[in-house]
Amino acid sequence: MLSFASLLVLMSQQASAQISVTSTNRGVQENRLASRLWYGGGFVLGFAGGNQESLFQLGAAPMVGYKIFEEFSIGPRVSLVYSHYRVNLGFDVEKANTVSWSAGAFTRYKLLRNIFAHAEFEFENTPVYTFTNLGLEVLRRERNNFYIGAGYNSGGVWGYEIMVLYNTLAPENDINPPFSFRVGFTHNF
Repeated sequence: MLSFASLLVLMSQQASAQISVTSTNRGVQENRLASRLWYGGGFVLGFAGGNQESLFQLGAAPMVGYKIFEEFSIGPRVSLVYSHYRVNLGFDVEKANTVSWSAGAFTRYKLLRNIFAHAEFEFENTPVYTFTNLGLEVLRRERNNFYIGAGYNSGGVWGYEIMVLYNTLAPENDINPPFSFRVGFTHNF
């Protein structure tokens, strides 16, 4: 009976040691993953007007990067923008409230300490405002974008960044320029 009790005590101590080692390894793995993640993004705040039209926009574009190694990272980026469009037709005022969204994946490589190259594939869904006999009509446009470009990041735990990107898939007849200028913030980049 004494040997059976000794065996139980020994087994419980060994099981306790294994749980402790497993918990410690999980903590190390979680800590390793957290140290490879960085966060960033920007905000959209805009107003444009002219020719009896006005457009107000408000939105956010967060992103999360995973460092494959210190210089190279990949991750998802999403964007959500609310727009309020207003046009004075002389006899009537038409308004539309819409939401634009996009989702994609990016890669980023630090060329120098604060300079990086950026490539991003994005699926975009945006409103298109048009006029018919019935008045203002909002259509949806879906398209793929592929951006390449470069940027500057101030560095540190919290930093800011500025990017210039070129959309290689922009249609020739698009009214918007193929260049995109982004300003945002990063954490742990």
